[in-house]
Amino acid sequence: MKLVARALLILIIVSIVSLSFWHYWQQKTSAAALSTGDADKVDTLEELYAAIEKVDQGIQSMRYIMETEEQFLQEEPVRYKITAVQMGNKLRYETDNGFVIGYNGQQVWLHNKNENSIVVAEASGMSPDKLGAMNGVKWLRSTFGTDPGNFDAYSDPGYYHLNNFRAGKGPHHLVQIDKKTLQLVECKTFLSNGSVVISRVIDLEVNPKGITEEAFHPLPGTLNPQEAHLLWAQLGSGAISIEDFDLAREFFEKAVASDPPPDLKMFYLIQIGESYAAQRQVDKALEYYRAAAAVEDIGPENVAFAKHYEGCALVNLGKYQEGINVLESSLSTGKQPLAAETYEMLGLAYYRLGNKEKARENLQASLSITRDGSRRERISRYLDRLANTG
Repeated sequence: MKLVARALLILIIVSIVSLSFWHYWQQKTSAAALSTGDADKVDTLEELYAAIEKVDQGIQSMRYIMETEEQFLQEEPVRYKITAVQMGNKLRYETDNGFVIGYNGQQVWLHNKNENSIVVAEASGMSPDKLGAMNGVKWLRSTFGTDPGNFDAYSDPGYYHLNNFRAGKGPHHLVQIDKKTLQLVECKTFLSNGSVVISRVIDLEVNPKGITEEAFHPLPGTLNPQEAHLLWAQLGSGAISIEDFDLAREFFEKAVASDPPPDLKMFYLIQIGESYAAQRQVDKALEYYRAAAAVEDIGPENVAFAKHYEGCALVNLGKYQEGINVLESSLSTGKQPLAAETYEMLGLAYYRLGNKEKARENLQASLSITRDGSRRERISRYLDRLANTG
């Protein structure tokens, strides 16, 4: 769809945000690392946090290369490398597919080498952790807490193992930390959509020579400049990819405030709504879906697109008839790109109201146009149930 293609024009891959847990830990030199004897004294998470904080002291800057692999169900893995340079609150990340992002404490910028374009956005005072420079212990504490069940110090002679599998919803992480150097060896992130992101540091240099202030500033203005809202939207998409919905909202709100064209403003508002919906705050999501449908000059097809989300939210809130009215209006243009999903939701809403004939009619309409195998299986089960109940 053209709208989505524009919104994701220069999408930054998950790595921009997922770098957060690597900051300040890695180092080759043994001077600041714990000795093996010290490591043997670590029996609890709190002791591990204190040991890592000790290692952090004195590290001013670093350069490292990280390999990441994203594994999706029934798809080929996606692999890429990131070269990162960090100095204080200044950051510079470069991916092997042509994207460079930097932050100098005042501006955040993105260079797309493939298109010779650059996006620069004002970001004075923004915490660097929002771009992946989170302090290692801060991330550890917020992710693994102090639950003894999240920490395994003994089963592996070489590594500490941390996990937050008992935390309930949200991304789950499995981390290995070298006992001798306290270096993060590997992190596996398990997302709710069934995908897994595996990251490993393959090269690291602490206090590297030759880093200058210029390395953390935007490139000269000879490049093709792009609008700032694209950068915020790309960062928002990256945050959604790792299910950090609070951060995603913050970035998409910045995108909305950056004067995007109407169709993209509508898309950004829907993304804010989707982030609320992912956290089961459907009432808040509905506000943004309605705001998206109310954006001026987006054309009837985009209004219908936004109305789909509004109608689904109403049905999920139990407002079945109101949701039916909105969903049916979203199909009125005849070109609604989510029609299969809309018909399915209409079928479920009519079923909830006891109108089995209309439920069957809409479910069959969805079945006739969908190419989604899982949806076809699900709707077939709905139709069998309707047939068995008369």
